[in-house]
Order: sequence, then C-alpha cells, then structure tokens
Amino acid sequence: MNVKNDEAIKYLNNLKKDISKICDTPEGIRVFRHFALSSGMFKSSIVLNKESHEINLNSTVYNEARRNLYLEFRTLFERKHLIKIEYGD
Repeated sequence: MNVKNDEAIKYLNNLKKDISKICDTPEGIRVFRHFALSSGMFKSSIVLNKESHEINLNSTVYNEARRNLYLEFRTLFERKHLIKIEYGD
C-alpha cells in the first residue's frame, strides 16, 4: 500500500466533493463559467504576428498555459455541472 498515493486520491476525492458543492449553486456555475471564458477555453490559443503572419510562440504558449488552468479544474467537475458551465442551463 502506497500511503502517498492513497493520500493523493483522498485529497482529489475531497476536492471533487468541495467543487461539486460550489457548483450546486448558481453563483458557483457563474464563477466557473467566467473562469472558463477568461482562461480562453473557447477560443484558439494560437497568436499570429501581425506583420509577418507567423505564429508568435511566446504568446501562444502563454495562452495555452492559461487555458490549461481551466482544463485542470475541468477534470474535477461532475458531468451535470460541466454541461451547465460550458453550455449554459
């Protein structure tokens, strides 16, 4: 038995329960929807240089890292909450 692994699983399960409680409220759904929108979840991460029309790697990596924060939370949502957050009621 791996104690660290068991503790990590217990931590994630508790975190999922906490997030579920938050998402059971309209305010929680609104906050996480704002988080999804502000993280760039629903738009392309790719940024083009306006002059050369080449991909701006620094800005693209920044956008993808910002988007990844929401994707990490996304794995913790229950399906019913994820639908409300990303598609509305």
